[in-house]
Amino acid sequence: MKTINCKSILLVVFVVGICTSCSQKSDLAIFGMKGNVKSCNETHFIAVKKSGEWQAGNPSELGGNNEVLFAENGKYQQITFFDSSNQLIEKMIPQRKDGEIVKENRYDRNGKLVGTITLTYVSSSKMEFENVTEKGVKLAKGVSALEKGRIASQEIEIFDLDGSLRDTILVEFTYDANGNLIKQKQTNKEGQIIFDHRFEYSAFDEQGNWTKRLDYYEETGDKEAPVKVVQRTFTYFE
Repeated sequence: MKTINCKSILLVVFVVGICTSCSQKSDLAIFGMKGNVKSCNETHFIAVKKSGEWQAGNPSELGGNNEVLFAENGKYQQITFFDSSNQLIEKMIPQRKDGEIVKENRYDRNGKLVGTITLTYVSSSKMEFENVTEKGVKLAKGVSALEKGRIASQEIEIFDLDGSLRDTILVEFTYDANGNLIKQKQTNKEGQIIFDHRFEYSAFDEQGNWTKRLDYYEETGDKEAPVKVVQRTFTYFE
């Protein structure tokens, strides 16, 4: 599988993919969550089969661990990313204007500002974004197509630190009727598949939020065995 600064790209996609709440009263629907969520902690494991069932094995080195915090009004307050040892990697805190998220400030594990993602809402179905370092060096920019407040697709330009364009990628998102992401496909400008991921949900809590997910990486050629088991735990406001 071709890698193009994969961790950075996925981080951009993840954050921009949820920061589309605009004037909605709550951000929970953007995250595909239900109920009066206070926090959501997501942990990724290697998938292992035991007694005929896919279960969580050792922590996955592929990344993805995160925690999202919300206020009582449903507005998200911050996202924290962790490595496989649950050591903090980066924290992102939104800046709002008239209730709309216009920036994401990125902080390293020491609390130092390392970059900013700026969001510009062109229309209800289109959003532009730019990811720069704390010194203003452009890392990525792109356009998101929105449907029902969720990201349907993104076209992202990735830049090297000298300002030259490294690649242009297209990311497509597919959701089920409950708003859960079931497919994410990334291709480069030549149409070559960088990754093609499929997601299945096997457990939910009493609020209807999923607590166990199986991640299949179809670009590996194995459509039967998931690569990861993802687990989520929630806390709720009373």
